[in-house]
Amino acid sequence: MHFHGEDGRDAVFSFAGLPLPGWHQALAAALAERTGPAGGLRTLASANHTWGVTKRLLRFLARQPDSPPEPARLTRSHMEKFLRHRSETMGDAYGWGEARCAGRLLANMPAGWRFRQGVLDVIFQRVEGLAFRAKAGYSDSELRRIVTAARSDVIKLRHRIRAGHALAARCQQGGGELTGLQRQEARLLEGMAATGEVPRPGRGARARQELAGRLFVTRRDMWPLMILLVALTGRSPDALKELPAAHRVLENLAVELTLVKRRRGEGRWHETVTWEIGPPGRELHHPGGFYLLLNELMAHGRQLSGSPLVWSIWRGWCRRARQPL
Repeated sequence: MHFHGEDGRDAVFSFAGLPLPGWHQALAAALAERTGPAGGLRTLASANHTWGVTKRLLRFLARQPDSPPEPARLTRSHMEKFLRHRSETMGDAYGWGEARCAGRLLANMPAGWRFRQGVLDVIFQRVEGLAFRAKAGYSDSELRRIVTAARSDVIKLRHRIRAGHALAARCQQGGGELTGLQRQEARLLEGMAATGEVPRPGRGARARQELAGRLFVTRRDMWPLMILLVALTGRSPDALKELPAAHRVLENLAVELTLVKRRRGEGRWHETVTWEIGPPGRELHHPGGFYLLLNELMAHGRQLSGSPLVWSIWRGWCRRARQPL
């Protein structure tokens, strides 16, 4: 594969002599995509780094007892072992970096060479270094159960809020097909959506919170949302607690935004990050896709409160200001 960089440097990457020939064509195409005009790796240094990771990945897979002769035979277990091997060899930070570099390369392979869904989830959903510390953190199985439970709660939250807004919208459009009970619920939700005020149903604070949850993210929803966001991004909760709503979508592939990191010292309070969106239907497995989902779920709360942050949740009704807190 021929590389022509924007830094004026050229290189030729040859798969001759590397193991697993059934991988060569697919990886060459993926490497060409990653180092092409839209791939992001446009200097010789960045291309050489990815090429080094490619060679190490092939040699590692070739040494495995269940070595996959082609991409379709790659499993989640293979990627877990590669991640663990590089973490033990280089340390957690560099190991995670190499594993994610390999994951981005594999994700760019042509459609005809793709592997099963979920193979790369272990790389893009894990908290960096957490599973490989000898004296602290969760085991692999514990972390997997925590993230799975958080993802399940977020799926229910997404369905709940989308269904609530859809019912309110039907009422605004006339609601001719709604039954008596549905029409009553739709009118209630339509009023909540217009003002942000949640009526007191007469069954206490819990019932009012459940009613608010038909349209808004509430406090108890924050636990699964934050757990999953930390797991997907590898960032600390402190870096994510003021997640901005302002962002840029880059060619429908990634999201660019600026994080606030006050503990990094004077002049280093802000950091621009780029998070991968992932394929349609997999937004709960990629940080960029999940960020866009958060923007969607909390958009109405931000509109009512005027907040510039993603985290616009329903906490009650401010009688004095007449707007959600």
